Amino acid sequence: MSNATRTKAAILKDYPSLASYSIGAQGGTNGFGMGFGADLSDIKRLTTRVSMLETHLSMVQSNAAVLAELDPQIREAELQWMMDSMQNLGVEVTTCTGRLIDKTRICSPSSSVTNI
Repeated sequence: MSNATRTKAAILKDYPSLASYSIGAQGGTNGFGMGFGADLSDIKRLTTRVSMLETHLSMVQSNAAVLAELDPQIREAELQWMMDSMQNLGVEVTTCTGRLIDKTRICSPSSSVTNI
């Protein structure tokens, strides 16, 4: 078994879906050799692309996890920015923690109820 055939077999073992991938016509004087070489070249190119895309996917998933962890802090910063903007416009702003029920926020006993 030639080195190219072993390489192709190893690649197909790792990526079985490539077995059904066909590359153009394999004819001409050196049809089999040229076709097999082209197939092997395309398989290597495609496996490199798959590897690259897997790396990118991993980075995107990692970034998404970091953003999910930061979401509460981002929301708090946005809320603070909005409240500061409202105060700069002269609008009285009060904060209230609690549950929202029918557009009325139920606040802790130390704060007042604020209608939204």
